[in-house]
Formats: sequence, structure tokens, C-alpha cells
Amino acid sequence: MRIAKSLPRYMVTLRAFYLSNLVCLSIFPVYAHELSQQETLVMPSSQQKTNQILFTENSELTNWIIINDTVMGGRSQANVVLKDDFLLFEGDLSLENNGGFASTRRQDSSMQWLADQLIQVTLTGDGRNYQFRLRTKQVQNDMAYVANFSTNANEFQTLTFAASDFTAQFRGQTVRDAPALSFANVAQLGFMLVDKTPGKFSLKVKEICQTPEHKFKS
Repeated sequence: MRIAKSLPRYMVTLRAFYLSNLVCLSIFPVYAHELSQQETLVMPSSQQKTNQILFTENSELTNWIIINDTVMGGRSQANVVLKDDFLLFEGDLSLENNGGFASTRRQDSSMQWLADQLIQVTLTGDGRNYQFRLRTKQVQNDMAYVANFSTNANEFQTLTFAASDFTAQFRGQTVRDAPALSFANVAQLGFMLVDKTPGKFSLKVKEICQTPEHKFKS
């Protein structure tokens, strides 16, 4: 004769919990599948970049050079380093000896920028006004396409630039008969401080990129 033994109360509770979960999985399997699909779609979004310059590898620093007013006798000082995955462009702007500008330029032309996509720059500034400057393969002299932008001190900003935001300049003067800018022709890019305010400055650039989500309107 078999004597029936009652299960301990905690075992009854665990068995009920297990059975209820089996029932839920058998009734609603589609929801778990849909969630997995959503996660797969969302995760790659941060990688949807057709062109991207990041500052996580020391080798990127070799592409950047400094050009200050010292080439014309000025006394401004500037330096560019990689720090905490940023490109840090900092220094001291001087107006002495008819100076007044400091700049850094990426001289590597391996990037293939697309004509129909905007350029985005993510950065942190110091409250001063800077220039985002592009040079193209077609122009051999020192003419640059210039877009001015303001920064908020110690705040992240993502700036979006269209070709129409840039003005052709040569040594600070507008070039009225310059070829129309196309991002597909960009060979160099960089940043310049020329706000006529002497003193220390600091600009930290996190990323420069293009994305399919940001295109010129037809």
C-alpha cells in the first residue's frame, strides 16, 4: 500500500509558478519573437554612417596639423591632441603682430564624402565662435569653404551642415566666382578660431560624419 505524502507548501508554490510560465509561453510566443526583432532593428542604428571620423585610435591624430598666424608673424598658440576619445583643439589666441587666428586641419584625403548627404559634427565648445572649413580637390590655392558656428560652453552640440551653409573665402575675403561646393569634392576639413578675441580657447570634437537619415531635400 502506497502512502500519499503531501508536498511541502513551498514546493506547491514553485510548481504553480512553473506551470503558469509554461502556459504563458505557449499562448504568447509571438511577443517574445517580435521583441527580439525590434532589438535587432534598433541596435545597428548607431552604425548607420556612410562616412565617419572618430577619435578613438591614436593613428587618427597623424592626419591633423596645426596652422596658426605664426606663418605670417603672429603669436597665437595652438595644439591638437586626442583625449578621452575627443579631438582636443586648444590654445591661446593673440592679436599681436597683426595676428588673430589659430586652426587645425585634417590633411588626409582618404574619406569619400557623398554629395547628397549632410555633414554632422558633434562637439563641445567653450562659448566662442568658430569656423568649420572645407577644401576641395578642384581648388589648388588656399581658398576654403567656410561655415561659422557658435558653441555653448561645456555643452554637447550636434551641428548639421549643408553645402549652402558654406561661403568661399581666401584670406578672410569672399571669393564670388568660386566653384559651387559639392561635398563629393572635399579633400580636407578643419576648424579655425578667428573671433578677434584674445585669450585661451578649447574645442573638443567627438565625431564628424554623414548619415543616410540626413540628406539634401530634392
